[in-house]
Amino acid sequence: MDSILVLLNKAPYGRENALGALYVVIACLDKEFDADILLLDDGVYAALDNQNSESTINYPNIAELMYSIFPQGKIFVHINSLIQRGLDYPDLIDIVEIVDDNALYEIVKSKSNVITI
Repeated sequence: MDSILVLLNKAPYGRENALGALYVVIACLDKEFDADILLLDDGVYAALDNQNSESTINYPNIAELMYSIFPQGKIFVHINSLIQRGLDYPDLIDIVEIVDDNALYEIVKSKSNVITI
C-alpha cells in the first residue's frame, strides 16, 4: 500500500494551505492509504488548542479538523519549530505526536510519497 506524508509549513489562517493539507490527508485515508501529516515551521500553529477562528474570522477551526484524521492517521509536530515559536506541548491539541529531527527524518524516509503544502 502507498504511504503518504503531507508536510504543512504554513500558518493555518490567511491561506488555504492548512485546510487543503487536511483535506488531502482525509481523502487519502478515505481511500485507505496510509496517510499522516507533519506540522513544521509556521504549520505548528495549526495544532494549537482552543482556536476560535469560527467566531472571529468565520473560518473552520483547523485544530478541530485534525480530529478527522486521528486515529487512522498521525499528526506529527516538529519540536524545534515549536521551540522557535515559544510554544510547548501543553499548548497543543492532545492527539499530536511531538518529533525531533531524527524522528522527522525517519518518518519522511518511511513514506513512499511526500507532499508539501
